[in-house]
Amino acid sequence: MNRRRFLGATGGLLTALAGCTALGGDGPQGHPMSAGYEDNPIVYSNGTLQLTGPDQPVRAGDHVEFTLRNVGDETIESGCGSSWTIQRNDGESWRELIYTTARGGAGCAAPLAPGESRTTRLTLDKAGIEDSIGGTLVEEFTSGQYRFVWLGTDPFLAVRFRIDASQ
Repeated sequence: MNRRRFLGATGGLLTALAGCTALGGDGPQGHPMSAGYEDNPIVYSNGTLQLTGPDQPVRAGDHVEFTLRNVGDETIESGCGSSWTIQRNDGESWRELIYTTARGGAGCAAPLAPGESRTTRLTLDKAGIEDSIGGTLVEEFTSGQYRFVWLGTDPFLAVRFRIDASQ
């Protein structure tokens, strides 16, 4: 086979493969909010920051607040923009539910002075979450254990909350 014929065949094959991939992909567009940070540990307290959320079970569609408060003595850099994600516990591990085509502010920093707080207000449904981050909620909220993870700290800081459909 000569070079021209080989390149033509290869190009056709790659074009067909790309077309099949584009048409057959039913997965989320973009990447997980925490993509690129998979090795970052996630903790529930760190002595300097306090992350709070709903302390009682909520329902899908409810409005909820997550508040990050500096309880330390020094100003810290806490990330800005949409520096958070939501994960669901599937019984074996935590799965990320939010995908975005942007970094979501995970690489930026905003000072948070001692005693100051930053609150994220969300509606726990597809439209509410997607409007907040400009990304994709992989699946609807159902009953189960979730956690809100603040990506603007190292290590990441999380708070658990529960969604109960029977509420």
